[in-house]
Amino acid sequence: MRILFVYKYLTLGGVETVLRARLNMLSAHGFEPTLWFLNDGPGRKIFEGWESSVFVGSERKLAAFLKMERFDLYLTLDTPEVFKLSGNARFDIHWIVEFHTPYPEAQEYMQYLSSDTVQAVITPSQYQAAQARALLWEPIPVFVCPNPIRDVFLSEPVIVPGNKEPIVSWIGRLDELKNWRGFIDLAGKLLETREDISFWIIGDYPSRTVEKELEGLSKITGVYEKLCWFRGVDHMHIPRFMDCIRSSGGIVLSTSLGESFGMTIAEAMARKCAVVVPDKSPFCEFVEQCETGLFYHRDEISAAVPSVLRLLEDRDLRHRMGVKGRMSIFNTYHPARAIPVLAQTLQQFFQAQKSDVEQSKTGNVLFSQMSEV
Repeated sequence: MRILFVYKYLTLGGVETVLRARLNMLSAHGFEPTLWFLNDGPGRKIFEGWESSVFVGSERKLAAFLKMERFDLYLTLDTPEVFKLSGNARFDIHWIVEFHTPYPEAQEYMQYLSSDTVQAVITPSQYQAAQARALLWEPIPVFVCPNPIRDVFLSEPVIVPGNKEPIVSWIGRLDELKNWRGFIDLAGKLLETREDISFWIIGDYPSRTVEKELEGLSKITGVYEKLCWFRGVDHMHIPRFMDCIRSSGGIVLSTSLGESFGMTIAEAMARKCAVVVPDKSPFCEFVEQCETGLFYHRDEISAAVPSVLRLLEDRDLRHRMGVKGRMSIFNTYHPARAIPVLAQTLQQFFQAQKSDVEQSKTGNVLFSQMSEV
């Protein structure tokens, strides 16, 4: 079965990571995936070995491509530009929308989706599914398909010696929603209690002003001398960083104000890292309080201080949570578990699509009787 995924960007972000994690196993399930990106970028290296299946080009080039190529299913990942093509009579396409973005301004397009052009919506979490249903104006079915963890995170974690202090790390895009400033504030409060902590930020920034602001804020809070900022890290190397964090006696922390899934925390758990996260969805869907991680009150960053200190001071607790966390993530988000859910859902979409075509020949169109998840 030929399937096409269309996404705006070819960066080193979470969507590209999920797409890469899907490729091998979707092929094993009988799918022939093709990826189209509207804008080029540094994410090409994520798809090494799959170059023949990856295309980059403008909407005009995509339109020309769709004239020549036919697919059994068409999926768009938060890329509403494709609906301009669907409005063209030459393209009889019903899209499956993958709704991953947590950014409110990027979610607005969901309000305008039409059942004339959209077959269904797929989300990576129950929380994001609820967000989708709240935004949709038409009764388009919504399904949950778990994000797969990329294979580089699946190998057995290793001990990396050399860090004299425990590392408290924050991983993500340095923007407003991910709330990197909250991490710097928290780091300053932690240093008021313990001086023997190092802080790592692993991630890139969307604005040139961030570098200067980060430097200034870290000096004001007294964090500057204790902070390492790693930019442009290849996603393939993130597991090594996480092994360093865990081996140091440290933890991975999120100060995010909004997620559709929380991939970096799930990846950290896959590497047996102890984690501290806000007590809100979607983290609550895969982090269990005092079993696989610790929560703090989402509206007060300083409330994370006791949870972080508790983990830094309790080696056995970190180890226990790391082991249980890895098992928990593997149970749902290991590719061998997550991809079959997506594959089965896509098969159902295809069968429903065929059924609707047959029904339309008799004048009685009925889109699938599939049960939403």
